Amino acid sequence: MRLERIVIGVDFSRPSTAVVRWIANAFAPDTELILVHALDLSRPPDFVTGRDLPFDVDTAGEKDRLANRLQRFGRSIRKDRIRVAVHEGRAARVIANVAKAERADLVAVGEHTRRDPLRDMLSTTAEALLALSPVPVLLARRVPEGAPRGVLAPVEPSPVASLVLRTAASLASSWGAPITALYVLNAHWAARIAITSTETKAHQIEERMIASARDWLHSTMVAAGVNADRVPALVQLGEARRDIIAAASSGGTDLIVMGSRGAGGIGQVLLGSVARTVLRASPCPVLVLTNRTVEPALTE
Repeated sequence: MRLERIVIGVDFSRPSTAVVRWIANAFAPDTELILVHALDLSRPPDFVTGRDLPFDVDTAGEKDRLANRLQRFGRSIRKDRIRVAVHEGRAARVIANVAKAERADLVAVGEHTRRDPLRDMLSTTAEALLALSPVPVLLARRVPEGAPRGVLAPVEPSPVASLVLRTAASLASSWGAPITALYVLNAHWAARIAITSTETKAHQIEERMIASARDWLHSTMVAAGVNADRVPALVQLGEARRDIIAAASSGGTDLIVMGSRGAGGIGQVLLGSVARTVLRASPCPVLVLTNRTVEPALTE
């Protein structure tokens, strides 16, 4: 994957600044970084503030102050190949617009680890970015100490499967890290077939399904240019959301690269259930590619 320019959303929270440091020092140390802060000028109704709580904002002054703060932070990370931008608007749209204007190869955001029911019902900045960004989105709540030591690439039959494998292999190669491909067959499919079958036993049905899935995964890897003889390819019956998290938590995985078919236009901001669950529960950063991801972003 060609990484010449990365746009990173910064709200000055600890997760967002940690992501900048990790990307600059370990994930892509030779890549130009553009740090972006979104100035949200939405205001409460006048009857809430009243005369005692004025809400007047010096927009130009505030943008200059934030740009200076962002510049100081950037210079504390590295002296060159880093730029800053402050724009008015909602964070997801601001970051996506900058990524498009700058022809970025990737956007990244850090996210808070707190949980509350209302927040989980709503689309986070990262999820909204997946509906708006023209390039892959990297979400990190926790970052490893150095470059990823292992990459997990869970795939499913979809238009982005080959792209996921190729991206994961390219990134892993740049770090000298191993990659593991994973396809989780829905266990309910085998159970449903077993119920309706009068001649084939359940374990035979499972064996046949797994064998066919292995063939599909092998051919998909070959088509993606991934060396199927050197890359472990795991196929198992189970539940994708649970098993992807379990595989990533078992040790040795510092990055998940996956696709999502759930993200679409602005009217379909929420992710598919598998990607959404992985984003919220992953023990490591997650790089998500969607149907909006542009194929030329990859090199052979």
